Amino acid sequence: MQKNEILALIERVKEVCPPECEIEIVPMSRPDDVNLVVVRFPEGDIAAAGQTAGEINWQNERLKSFFERNPILKSVYVWENQRIHNLHYEKIIPLLNDTEHFRVVYFCGDKFVFYAYMFGCFECDIDVINYVGIRLNDQEEYMYIGIRDCDLMIEYLMTTSATL
Repeated sequence: MQKNEILALIERVKEVCPPECEIEIVPMSRPDDVNLVVVRFPEGDIAAAGQTAGEINWQNERLKSFFERNPILKSVYVWENQRIHNLHYEKIIPLLNDTEHFRVVYFCGDKFVFYAYMFGCFECDIDVINYVGIRLNDQEEYMYIGIRDCDLMIEYLMTTSATL
C-alpha cells in the first residue's frame, strides 16, 4: 500500500473505533503484501465490568476450566466478547473489505486479541507469551487472546514469516 492509502485507511478505521483508541497500520514480513492493523484501547477498557462467567458463551468445558485457572485470560475473553467481537466483524472487516491482505490485533495494555488463519502460530516462534487460541467457525479462522508486551508482539507480527 502507498503511504497516502495507509493514512486514509487509518482515518477510516478511527471513524469506526471509539475515540480513545490509537490506530496504526504496519507492513508484515510476508511476500503477499499483508498489513497489520493495530488498534490500541486505553488500559482501563479491559475491566469488562458487569459480565459474569455464567453469561459467557462457553465453547466447551475445557475452555471454561482453562479460564477458571487463568482469570486474566478470562478477562481478555470477556473484553473480546463485550467490546471487540462486534467492532471487528461489523465495522473493521467490512471497512477493510480485504481480509486476505490485512490482519487485525487489538490491545489493551499488555492484553491482546488477534485474529488469524492459522492455528498455533505462536507455539514455536515466540517466547514468554500467555495465550489461548480459539477456533471461531467451521472455516480456518482463529482468535488468539493473550498477554504480551504490545510492542514486542507487534514486532513479532511484523517480522514473522508464518502464515498468519
